[in-house]
Amino acid sequence: MQVDMLVKMKKWFRKYCLWLALLGVPALAGIVFLLNSVQGPQPIEYTEIKPYNVITGPPGQLLKSPTAVAVGPRGEAYIADSGNHRIMVIEEDGRYTLNFGGPGSGIAELQDPVSLDVAPNGNVYVADRGRKEVIVFNSGGGYLYTIAGGGDQGFLPESVNIDGESNAYVFNAGSQKFEIYNSEGQKTGDYPAKQLTAFTGTSAIDIDFENKIIYGVDPEISGFLRSGGNSAKTFRYKALVNPRGIAYNRSRKIIYISDSFNNKLFLFSGNGDCLGEFGGSGDGFGEFSYPAGLAYDERGKLYVADRDNNRVVIYSYD
Repeated sequence: MQVDMLVKMKKWFRKYCLWLALLGVPALAGIVFLLNSVQGPQPIEYTEIKPYNVITGPPGQLLKSPTAVAVGPRGEAYIADSGNHRIMVIEEDGRYTLNFGGPGSGIAELQDPVSLDVAPNGNVYVADRGRKEVIVFNSGGGYLYTIAGGGDQGFLPESVNIDGESNAYVFNAGSQKFEIYNSEGQKTGDYPAKQLTAFTGTSAIDIDFENKIIYGVDPEISGFLRSGGNSAKTFRYKALVNPRGIAYNRSRKIIYISDSFNNKLFLFSGNGDCLGEFGGSGDGFGEFSYPAGLAYDERGKLYVADRDNNRVVIYSYD
């Protein structure tokens, strides 16, 4: 009787085992797909760029909560040292040069610098969210003039970018347009003529002036914005949580985005494909604590304002 039972069990197993296996494969694939959908895209470590140097400031004048950085014509770093309400300048070889600004409401003082850029002639443009103005200094830190949007109370400068002819493109979050000013501070027009409503909550912007393409990040969306002309397109990426800074590498056609939640940098192509990521939480070489503003120097250096580590970290392809 036991032998007959064993024979029947073997026959049943042979008959249904193949069907169970066939059904199990798609079921397992479905489970894997569901887990990937919940967890988001799998990380790809980007290894082509390496840590190069760290800027913390000279003794007695250390950086405090830097939020933005720009690169001058000689390769010097201009840092929005927001915790100290000033701009600090560090030469390419690491030497401290000077600082200017300082806390207050005077014509040459700063409250909340959120963006800056350097013109070919060395003039420094600082978008100050607290003052609702762009303050312009010469290369030595001397005050030149203020851009206040013609006295418009809706002037909310969130970013400033300078083209090769020293024209300043100031993104006014109030009008959702770029207001263009010449090298003497006179407004010459708006770009584009139509409002960029998709850029309402933009935290950082970079411009490819050669191809007339605007790139921006908005902390309320998981991705980045790209505008060419009068329209904008959104590229979403689930792994991005709180994007704060953006920089465009024109030679390699790579978009760098800092994510202050993940404490990482993500790299994208112009059509939204993720090329990889690097970083992680911490204060070691290659780690971040609230990475904010970014700048790319076409000589091969990427600058990261590592806000809560009170430093600027430099990466290099060399």
